[in-house]
Amino acid sequence: MEIGSVQELHTHQHPEPAPVNVQPLAENLQSQLVDRSNQVIGESNMPIQLDRNIEAVRLEMSDVRQPIDDEWKEEMKRRDYLSSNRVNNRSVTIGQMFDKALEKAQLDSEVKCSTEAARAEYIRRHANTVGVVGPPGVGKTTLLKMMVNQILKHEFLPDTEFPFFIKVKDIDFNTKMTLLEFLTTNSRVKVNYTEEESKALITFLHNNPNVAIFFDGLDEASTKEFAMTSHVCKLDGKSKPVDIMKNLFNFTLLPKAKMVVTSRPGPMYKLHPDYRPSSIFEVLGLLEKAKNNLGTQLCGEKYPAIKKILDQQPNLAHLCYLPINFILIVSCLLSNEGSDIKTMTQVLIFSMSRFVESSHLKGEVPLDKVGVEMVKLAPQCI
Repeated sequence: MEIGSVQELHTHQHPEPAPVNVQPLAENLQSQLVDRSNQVIGESNMPIQLDRNIEAVRLEMSDVRQPIDDEWKEEMKRRDYLSSNRVNNRSVTIGQMFDKALEKAQLDSEVKCSTEAARAEYIRRHANTVGVVGPPGVGKTTLLKMMVNQILKHEFLPDTEFPFFIKVKDIDFNTKMTLLEFLTTNSRVKVNYTEEESKALITFLHNNPNVAIFFDGLDEASTKEFAMTSHVCKLDGKSKPVDIMKNLFNFTLLPKAKMVVTSRPGPMYKLHPDYRPSSIFEVLGLLEKAKNNLGTQLCGEKYPAIKKILDQQPNLAHLCYLPINFILIVSCLLSNEGSDIKTMTQVLIFSMSRFVESSHLKGEVPLDKVGVEMVKLAPQCI
């Protein structure tokens, strides 16, 4: 029985869709990401309202951080290191982070892998991601902004074309989405692609080595699922954000990207080993030179007098390795009303009182919300 000729069958097939020109899509995304990056580095994360712009100062950062059982011991070690006011072999600059990660991945691969192919894959997965840990207020977010700023100036990861800056606390972990939706939505980039355009663009990003993703504040995630393993996500399929993040962390998605993740130490080390960066650095805080720079920006020519007062208050001076503490303490001492302040509790009370009484706040924010903000601030300074 003859069904029909081959020619007849072809006449009923749908024509192939025209290929998507991905170049203008990529250029538009790149332009929006650069604009957003400029917004990010310009946003203030100061704990109090200041009457002047403050430029970032150098934050001391140590070599690869290893987990320990007694975090308080690491805290004392950090303070002793900073009080010595020396920059030794532990110090790491932003520009050295991925070089250090590569060195560690190469050394680890010799022990953990038995073939050249396995070593190459291990290095690829572990040399392109770094973790950054530190206590609240030490400057982890500021450090990420400094990285983004250096990217825009082609001083750090100079070939980067697509910088995604994502605040983990803003992620909606309850809504399934595609990888492209996850990246653009949480980077606050507005796009409107057809399904074919989305597939073409995410394929383009998948093969692009000039993608950098910055996750700010893993410890602020509204989910506890990072300690568990995850299924493999499809490049253009919809998945939960926590699964997308874990697939990004182990480079199943976007295998050629660079990635930086910040967190407090505890949540970073609770991240499942399959997804945790093998190279983790610690932000230690401010050395004396950075304090002098920041103090001069805050106080101008009055800073030497403020520093003299601070040097006479060892209980306060000892806490100034944390930028948030330094800013609050110096701003407090700069005020005539704060001249007799001797403890961090007094600094907090003074700063919160000024916050409540500030002209920009009166009548604008309900008192219950003011209280919530105060509660958020206090633990960062203690």
